[in-house]
Formats: sequence, structure tokens, C-alpha cells
Amino acid sequence: MAEYPFAAVQTTPTETELPLFKEYAWDFNNDCFIYDGNGKHILLEGNEAVKIWCYKALKTERFMYLAYTHGFGIELYPFMAKVMGVMQRKSELKRMITESLMVNPYIVKLIIVDSNMETASEHLIQQVFDHIQEKRAIGAMLTVVSAKPKPIDITAKIIGTLNSADFYQGIAQYFKKLTNKILSRGVNSRKIYYVSYAQISSIIIVEGEADDHLGLRINGGMENINLDDEELPVLGTVIFT
Repeated sequence: MAEYPFAAVQTTPTETELPLFKEYAWDFNNDCFIYDGNGKHILLEGNEAVKIWCYKALKTERFMYLAYTHGFGIELYPFMAKVMGVMQRKSELKRMITESLMVNPYIVKLIIVDSNMETASEHLIQQVFDHIQEKRAIGAMLTVVSAKPKPIDITAKIIGTLNSADFYQGIAQYFKKLTNKILSRGVNSRKIYYVSYAQISSIIIVEGEADDHLGLRINGGMENINLDDEELPVLGTVIFT
């Protein structure tokens, strides 16, 4: 069984170096190998070879073919008959694509924030990229991106009196804890993080010391808000009446 479907690639890295990734050239338009004038496979190296591996991985249903390990391919069949909202489906599919690609040690993705746990600047992203380029395994495809803020809007009718200062502190602590969990998540983790509707409700009652609330909405709905791999929760508009 193999995780590298075409060319024979050495998959055991040393501590500091991966062998240069190689793969047989592929015609993406006609979905077939490319041969030279003598009818032999053309062998590509580096990022162009990794792109072919990515293409094949995203076209192969995981667990279906005995020729591949269970780590190779993507799980799409479970979504065909599953009822879910558009945003949830989008989030799930993005997660599955990421998991499918990140099993390859030649693909490295780093999600960063600045020292204030906020969106990283282009300058910081470039600094991190340049630094890792000097230290990374040879042959790996590196991507450095900033985490993106996900505004969380909250509206509700408050019964009694709200302790606003403690409410906002409670929200800040909850978001910080959630952010730390997201940033410490492994790239192949299947865990989905979300802003909990029940947790927001609890913060209003416990930290905010309100007697109760009516019509609580988070981003216009009464459900948990899923966070994509690169999203971190930030407090948006809060309207209490």
C-alpha cells in the first residue's frame, strides 16, 4: 500500500532533510500520464511534483482502494446523504480537504497571529516565512497564513440588570481559551471548534448576573457558530435591550 500513488518516494525523513519529492508528470486536462518521445514517463521534482500528489489525493476516496493506505485520499461520500447547513457543509469540506493534504510531510502550513492574538500583518507573515525557509526540511512546500477574525455578534433581551463589565470579561476569557485550543490543534485533528450558543447564554446569566434573557441570537441565529481552520472568534456587535 502507498500514500504516494505513482513514483516510488522515500518517505522516511532524516531529522533535518526530506529527499526531493518526485512524481510522474500528469496531464490534468486529459487525466493521464505524460510521456516523452520514447514513450517513457516524465519525472517531475519539487513543488510541481507535490501538485500532482495533491491532485491525485483529492480525486481518491479514502478507505476505498486497497492500493493505498488509510491515510491517502479524501472522505467525500459521508457528505452525499448528510443534511447540514450551507456554512456547516463548507466548513466540513474545507476541513476534509486540509486533512487530506496535510498527511504529506512535504506540505507545511502554519497559521499565525501577532503578540496580541490578532491578525498577523503581511510583514510578520513574510518574516515568519523567511525564517522557516531557512530551517525547514528541504523539498517541503511551505505556506504561512494569518488567522482570520470571526466576528461574533450577540443580541438579546435582558431580564433584570446586566453586569456589563463582568459579562465582557467573561466573553474575553472564553474567546481566549477557545483561541488557545484552536492554535494548539494539530493539522490532522478532526476536532471542530465552535462558539457555543449555550456558553454565551451561560456567560450572560453567570458572569453578567442577569436574571434571564429572551431571544438570544448569535450572528443572527440560535445555533453554535463553527470556526474554520484559520478563524479565531472576536466579539462583534453586542445589542442588549
